[in-house]
Amino acid sequence: VPSPLRLLRLANGKRCEFCLTSGTNHVRPGLGVFACWNCVVSGKQGRWNRGYSRNSGSSSSIKLTKAWKTSWVRYRKNPIYRTILSYSRVASNEYGTNHYFWSEHRCDTSGERVGPLVTWGDVDDLKGYNDQLKTAAAAKEAAAANSTVDSATTSNVAAADNGNDNEEEEEEAEEEAPSLSNGEWIEYYLTKNLNAPPKENYAEFNETFTNTVQMADRISREREELKKSKRDDKMQTKVSKVDKMLDDLKALINEPFRERAMKAYGKEKYLKSGMSSNQCMFLETPFINAWLAPYIKSPSKMTKKAMKEMAEKINVEIERIEKLLEMDFLSDDDDFEAAAKIFFRECYPDVEALYTCHSSYHGPTNMMTEEFVTLIQGGRFFGALCYLQTNNLSPILLVTEPSASLAQASKYLDETSLKKLAKIAWNQTNTSSRALFQDREDDSWAAEAFTAGHKFFGEAMTKVDKFGAWLEGKVDEDKRAAFLNKLVMSYWYFDDFMKEEDFEKIWKNNARLVRS
Repeated sequence: VPSPLRLLRLANGKRCEFCLTSGTNHVRPGLGVFACWNCVVSGKQGRWNRGYSRNSGSSSSIKLTKAWKTSWVRYRKNPIYRTILSYSRVASNEYGTNHYFWSEHRCDTSGERVGPLVTWGDVDDLKGYNDQLKTAAAAKEAAAANSTVDSATTSNVAAADNGNDNEEEEEEAEEEAPSLSNGEWIEYYLTKNLNAPPKENYAEFNETFTNTVQMADRISREREELKKSKRDDKMQTKVSKVDKMLDDLKALINEPFRERAMKAYGKEKYLKSGMSSNQCMFLETPFINAWLAPYIKSPSKMTKKAMKEMAEKINVEIERIEKLLEMDFLSDDDDFEAAAKIFFRECYPDVEALYTCHSSYHGPTNMMTEEFVTLIQGGRFFGALCYLQTNNLSPILLVTEPSASLAQASKYLDETSLKKLAKIAWNQTNTSSRALFQDREDDSWAAEAFTAGHKFFGEAMTKVDKFGAWLEGKVDEDKRAAFLNKLVMSYWYFDDFMKEEDFEKIWKNNARLVRS
């Protein structure tokens, strides 16, 4: 049992008590000493050997521990080692498959023994002691089985000298070997061979330790609960401030889309998260959310002047967005622009359609991002509308000539495949939405993509019809249409189809689509 002074030193330790150099934050598990890991496994750091050996009483010159490896053959072949290593009073510092045992018994500078009861060498001694007990038990059973002493004679002898027998029974009881079925034999070894105190001597210490741990756990829980309560109050206060800020700002936003533009979400998720540093709510309109994000994180930054300027800034952009849908910039005399006007008006019959949300990582949001606003501010109204459609105007190809007539006259492709082919055609010169607001100065790319898309669509339809005619006699009519539709719907197969001129090779490479 460690002395009060020893416990005090362990409780307040900050550095390794052996090398006096390395910082250590806790008592080494399984060893009960304040030692850094380098001293435990190597003993090469500084004055690691300031401990004192029990045997010589002088400064020790060996490592604090020795590794007992469970990968050794003797461990695998002798299950008794598992019993020894798992016993509660056989302590070691486990790391991976190794058990680091105290290399020898040590005392500190005051003469008090430190470290575990069992050392590395005692593990094999315990195994040998167990073998001795097993041998003695086997010999006793053999002697009992071969005994030919008459039971009646034994009874007479016992009656003649009852006193002597009682003394012999007491001696036999004292010399009786410990049980092998539990840890009794290990306790016997520790007491007789290592002069270990009996378990009863630790009762008061263990009880005090258990009570202290329970008290520490209770205090820790109370602190966590108090901390959580303060954090929740802080988060709720922040949410209330942001709600008030948004309500005040909303009152300065023009109708009729005041509510839609300033609609927020995520408050409940924030309160449940327990992360007070996160943004407590988000607005469904991305560009407004981006502008207000610094103020949502720190509502105190929103002064009256800043609020007024922010409201004016938002109102200006909302007015621009409302005028965008008038689409006066699109000419009715140009086939492409006229078709685009009809398409955009079907997609956005009113301003309300712009606020239609889709799912995102944070929650519901619409497409009116800062990039969208930048396009409008730069006078690129067509690019802004195209941005809302994720840069896909392929439906326009199917309602304008010459692609419209080709689509209606298609012998093999169904509606889904025609839409897929139109999308492939639209992307021939316009493969990335980044072109809308980074790589281009104006929206002239749209007319180029329209012209190139019609050209590619016509070439593709012509080749599909020719290949379909070539397949006559090779594939049944119903399977032929299904095969060609699969060919168009698979981007990689169709890309190879458009590049390859040899129909025989195309058929050979893609015939498996008929079977699938």
